[in-house]
Amino acid sequence: MAVTRTTVLFLITSVVLLTVSYSLCRDYAVIDVVGDSISEGYNPDYSIATATTGWVHMLYGQADWTNAPGTATITNIWPDITFYNSSQAGSRASDWADDVNGWLSAVVAHDPDLVVLYLGGNDLIQDYGSGGFSAIEQDQYRADLYTIIDALRTNGSQPDIVMPDYYDLLDGQSTTLPPPYDQYVDAAAAVAVCNDVIRSVAAEKGCFAVDGVHAAFLYHCYGSDVVPKSKHLSPDYVARPLLTSFDIHPVTEGHGSIYELVYGLLSELKSIPTITSFALTAGQPVFQWTSGYGQNYVIERSEDLTVEDSFVPLATNVSTLPMNTYTGPIESAGSMFYRIRVEE
Repeated sequence: MAVTRTTVLFLITSVVLLTVSYSLCRDYAVIDVVGDSISEGYNPDYSIATATTGWVHMLYGQADWTNAPGTATITNIWPDITFYNSSQAGSRASDWADDVNGWLSAVVAHDPDLVVLYLGGNDLIQDYGSGGFSAIEQDQYRADLYTIIDALRTNGSQPDIVMPDYYDLLDGQSTTLPPPYDQYVDAAAAVAVCNDVIRSVAAEKGCFAVDGVHAAFLYHCYGSDVVPKSKHLSPDYVARPLLTSFDIHPVTEGHGSIYELVYGLLSELKSIPTITSFALTAGQPVFQWTSGYGQNYVIERSEDLTVEDSFVPLATNVSTLPMNTYTGPIESAGSMFYRIRVEE
C-alpha cells in the first residue's frame, strides 16, 4: 500500500479549537475479495451459471445490466487500483484456512494491500443444528478467520482488511417458522452470533467491520412470508415467496445494498488518518483519529509555527486499530499547535 506522508495539524488554545487537515490520498494498489457465492455474484434475478451479477461486480464496474444500483466504482476512489475477486461459491472459512485448494495462497500471491473478507454464510448453513451455531462451531469459525487474516498479512503489503456482517433471511422471525422450515427455529439467533464473531475478530485483528448489512436487510427478506403482518419493506432483497422461491442469495437490490455499504467504508478508508473528535478538557487536549493497519503515528507539538522545525514529539509509535485516542499534558495559557504524522 502506498501511503503518502500525511499530516493532520490543529491548534488548541484556552478558548479556540481549530483543525486544519493536510491529508493526502491513502492509496491502495491491489484489492481482492475472499468470499463465498454472495461475493462471487450469485443472484436469483439472473442465471446462477453466469455468477457475474453481484455486489463485487457493482463495486468493480463490471455489472453489465441496466438496473444495477449505484454508479460509482472503486476506480472513483483509486483510479489505478488492480482488482481481483477470488470468491468461491459454497466455500466456508475452514476451506480457506486449510487452503487445500490453494485459494488462500492464490490471494496472497496477488499481494493485495486491501482485502474484503466475507465468509460465514456457509459455515452457518453447514454447521447449523438443533443447538443453532454451537460454542464449538463458533470457536472453530473464529480460529479459521484468525488463520485467514494472519495468512493474508504474511505478504509484503500487510493489507487492510474489511469484514462485512451477514443478513438474517428470516427478519428475526425464525422462531415462528412453519413446517418444513421449523427446523431452523434458531436461525435468527445463529446469524446474530455469527455477526458477533465477525465484529470481535475485526476488533481483535485490527480490521474494519462493515457493521450494517444485517440492519440494511432487516424486513427486506422472508419475514413477512412467515408472519404476514410483520414489518416487511420494499424493495425486497431476496427472491419471494418463501415456499416456492426460497434462495439464500440476494437479488439485485440486495446486492446493491451490500455494494453501497462496502463502497461507503472504502471511501472512508481513503482519508485515514482522520480526526473524529477533539476537545480541551480540564486543560488537557484530547483527540481521536482513525487509523490503518501497519500505520504508526507520531504526536507532535509546537508553540510557534514561525520557527522552522519547531515541532517536538510527544508520543511515537502510536497505533491502536481502528481508532486512536491521545490525551496530552495539561497546558498553561497560550496557543499550542498539534499534529499527527504518519511515521515513515
